[in-house]
Amino acid sequence: MLTDGRLDKDSYIVLVRGHQYDIDCLLEVLGAPLAYIGMIGSQRRVSAVFQLLNQEQGIPPEKFSRITRPSASRTLARAPCGNCRLHHGRK
Repeated sequence: MLTDGRLDKDSYIVLVRGHQYDIDCLLEVLGAPLAYIGMIGSQRRVSAVFQLLNQEQGIPPEKFSRITRPSASRTLARAPCGNCRLHHGRK
């Protein structure tokens, strides 16, 4: 999605259920100029992913500061079903 121009500075990414793809997704979007990156999961899970990316991929911890942990109940209550949400900020 990044290489075909569908994601840009007006795009919002939220990683939800199905944690097996969290690392792959973060590796692809972490350096991208996106408006928002959110990751739903326990503090323990999110911290473990950040630690793994730091140790195995050499990604500095400050890169993770742009990733937020939104409340799953608030986010999923308004979202359609499925495992991946993409919202583009343009009208």
